[in-house]
Amino acid sequence: MHEDEDLLTTAYHEAGHAVAYLVVGMEFSWVEIGRDKQENRMGSIRSDIFQRGATRSDDDLVCTLAGPMVEASYRDDDDYYGDVEGAAGDMEDAAQLAEHLSEDAYAHCVDRAWGLVTKHWDAIDRVAVALYRTRFLSYKDVASLFAREKLEFREAFARYAH
Repeated sequence: MHEDEDLLTTAYHEAGHAVAYLVVGMEFSWVEIGRDKQENRMGSIRSDIFQRGATRSDDDLVCTLAGPMVEASYRDDDDYYGDVEGAAGDMEDAAQLAEHLSEDAYAHCVDRAWGLVTKHWDAIDRVAVALYRTRFLSYKDVASLFAREKLEFREAFARYAH
């Protein structure tokens, strides 16, 4: 892949995390893309998932899984575990978050994450494009882009209702 394609793919991956945070009601500080050679990564989202200790929840796992799922969907690849380039760190984090879960509970989180990605794809798309253009979005920026989805739905519903 070319660097621009890598950045756009990374923007979708990180947008998946960011929108998931909004949907489950968790905050983050910022999301960014761009090569970080020291950390060997193309993007990151600043949250406190691994700083909360015992307060981890299933929502943490859903947010962690959403990034690789979005990237796989964007690349038209069904395997969000293995072939997705940016998924290795997320899948390690997911394994750590899932240690306390039963298989059924883990499967439920996977289903929630896929449902979230599917339902909010338009918002993910808007966030990814904005992130690709600016390389950095705050929580408020992402929330504003996400709110447009709700506004567009209400406008469409109002037109339909009349």
